[in-house]
Amino acid sequence: MKNDWINVDKTVFSDLLKKINSLHQISFYSEESSSLREKGLSFYGNLKLVEATEFASHPPLTMRFLVKGGEVFKLDGSKETIYDINKEAEMNITLDNAIDYAKFLMGSIMTEDGSFRIVQSMDEVEYSNDPKDDEIKLLEENVKPAKIKETGNGYEIICSMLYDDCVYKAKLSVTKDGLVDIEEEKLIATEMPTRQIFLK
Repeated sequence: MKNDWINVDKTVFSDLLKKINSLHQISFYSEESSSLREKGLSFYGNLKLVEATEFASHPPLTMRFLVKGGEVFKLDGSKETIYDINKEAEMNITLDNAIDYAKFLMGSIMTEDGSFRIVQSMDEVEYSNDPKDDEIKLLEENVKPAKIKETGNGYEIICSMLYDDCVYKAKLSVTKDGLVDIEEEKLIATEMPTRQIFLK
């Protein structure tokens, strides 16, 4: 990733919050009880990732958006939405950031069973239940840094991926204009304590 998260500047907080609320039928976020933070993304020259959290909701409600100047685009869980945004984006997918882009895109796809989480270290594994020793051992053996190589139209990535309660080894293709596909996947384990916890 290009930058760490920082709080949205107070001078634009109110206006940005209004634009985020205007994307929904009701106003989910209030100035008194919500936060906005942002980060730059190395593969987008003109877009920032913004995360909004409403702490008055139980549990807190968090959504993510891409922001370009005064425009706000909601990440709604579909790959197609990101592809549409990409048409207006200054794409810069390189060997150095293609893994970050794949991680961003796959992690933004939301199904009834959660998102596709590319993990490169045990620090990135989140547990839904206390893991048993043999489950930790299996994860340690299979969660490895992603490998990448350049291809004719982009990049090939071999990575560890969590989805629902499953662990996969996957081969992804990433084109330089931002298309990502799962070319191959191998199921490593099921019924793992890694099921994503989120609001449906």
